[in-house]
Amino acid sequence: MPPGKSSQSNAMMYAVITFVALFLITATCAVLFYIKSSDFKTQNDDIKRQIDELASESERRGLTRTIGKREGNKSYLGIMTEYLENLTSAVTGEMPEDTPISTKVNTAKLKINEMMEALGQDATAAYGPEGVDLIQTISMLKSEVDTAREKQQSTQKMLSELQEEFDIALDNFRIEEERLITEKNHYQEEADKIQANYDSLEEEHKKSADDQIKSYMTKLKKAETTLKEKNQQIQELGTELDDTKKSLKDAIAKLEVIKPRPDIEVAAFRSDAGVVSVDMQTNTVFLDIGSNDHVYIGLTFSIYDKNTPVPEDGIGKAQVEVFGVTETVSAAKIITSSKKNPIVEDDIAVNLVWDSTTSNSFVVAGQFDFDGDGRIDYDGREKIIDLIERWGGEVSENVTIDTDFVVLGYKPEPMRKPTIDDIEENPMIEQKYNTYLKKYNYYQDILSRANTFSIPIFNQDRFLYLIGFETLASKSSPF
Repeated sequence: MPPGKSSQSNAMMYAVITFVALFLITATCAVLFYIKSSDFKTQNDDIKRQIDELASESERRGLTRTIGKREGNKSYLGIMTEYLENLTSAVTGEMPEDTPISTKVNTAKLKINEMMEALGQDATAAYGPEGVDLIQTISMLKSEVDTAREKQQSTQKMLSELQEEFDIALDNFRIEEERLITEKNHYQEEADKIQANYDSLEEEHKKSADDQIKSYMTKLKKAETTLKEKNQQIQELGTELDDTKKSLKDAIAKLEVIKPRPDIEVAAFRSDAGVVSVDMQTNTVFLDIGSNDHVYIGLTFSIYDKNTPVPEDGIGKAQVEVFGVTETVSAAKIITSSKKNPIVEDDIAVNLVWDSTTSNSFVVAGQFDFDGDGRIDYDGREKIIDLIERWGGEVSENVTIDTDFVVLGYKPEPMRKPTIDDIEENPMIEQKYNTYLKKYNYYQDILSRANTFSIPIFNQDRFLYLIGFETLASKSSPF
């Protein structure tokens, strides 16, 4: 509780005690109250009647003697009456002189009751048969005052302790505040230094960046000029190449009139082996090549009639797979054969990739349906390359004069160039289009260069037939 409020409560309590003391004195003298009135005789009669009712004969004679005594020129009754008026005036204030003493006393009682009601819970009155019991009330109030004083002293002590703790905490806070301010100033100095260094570096970087931009712009202009010159040269070379191709075609046409050119695919249809014998009961054929010719288990061949040229589509009369090899002879299992045109002795065996004396060079481009299920295989090109390398061939990325054969699959499926809206809706579509464009341009370049260098071109079916793997391709993966 704040100190001001505690002092006010104590002042109120002391005022109540004083007032109650006055009231006690007033009540003590109340017995004499009725002695004095405007009609002194009437009062004496009343007093006498009350004395007769309340006191014995001896008591009445003693009281009469007491009331009749005098002090100076005043009787005890007059003195007591004067005291009573003084007490009622102290309680109620000055009142007209002709106011009856009974009125004054009643007014004093009302004042006391009003005061007790006004005090409410701050002062609880004790009541007796005649109303407020002042002695008991004062005793109760004294006890409450003592309790309140003890609480006040305890509270004051607690307040002093809290004030001491607060002062200590305040001192610690000020010390910590000073430390933090010092630390803040230190960090602020460091930050200012860093900011100054940053500003300096940024200025230098900006200056350096401007110089670099100017240098790059100069280089870019030179590069653009060089690019224009290169494009001009390419256009001129392209024109010269077109003229050269046209001249070459004209020369070839004139040459063919004089002497037809050889078939460029003749090497692909050259026999690699001959059939020595056939065992139809075990479904086996024997070929006149072995380990001395670099034959190995798993190698496949297409079988063609000995007296007829290999058909252009590459479809043979049978397909076989080597399962046994000696130095000079190989045993091969018949994978497929024709009942109307069975394998016989001296039939020829062909594998486009494998060669007993050399390694053929291939270029593979396009899309492939390796297993023939009607869907493009995402790894179809890799499967073709694996077969070529398995049979001993080499695979190159670009067509050169040293390329022996080109295997072309289906042309990459066309794709519309995505619009800005398409890219915003699906950002990956642009990358997909660039991948398609790269494959398409690669396919067109391989086809053009193969035609330019007159290199044999085989599609997927012809290639598989000529290596004897067409049937196995539809059944399993080469991996």
